[in-house]
Amino acid sequence: MNNIKFFSKKSQSIAEIRTKITEYIKSFNAAISEDVLFDIRLCLEEALRNAMMHGNKMCQDLQVNVSYNIENDELVISIQDEGEGFDPGSLPDPTKDENLYEDHGRGVFIMKKFMDSVEYNEKGNKVVMRKKLI
Repeated sequence: MNNIKFFSKKSQSIAEIRTKITEYIKSFNAAISEDVLFDIRLCLEEALRNAMMHGNKMCQDLQVNVSYNIENDELVISIQDEGEGFDPGSLPDPTKDENLYEDHGRGVFIMKKFMDSVEYNEKGNKVVMRKKLI
């Protein structure tokens, strides 16, 4: 597993992490489609922003830990914050009429639509996303 840790105050770290993971993926599969890479980058950004903003509440002293690896042609990304966690099952459905015009609340929904699997730990401060690369 490859690991990256960064403090929540450094939002520029998101672009650096996206680039590092994209390069890692391309080193395994140089012919990977741009559509798959787009899905991964989008979900990675959503999960990282959620960890920084909602998990760590942008606290400068709290870290986000990112682990990633390719196992059997599948990318596995784990993102854990130091926050209190949450219950992903309690999130409102962003496709319901009353939520359609909200300016937030779609990140987890997007991650579940674009990744093959999205799982949270019991505390709700760690997400593991999986995406087939072939």
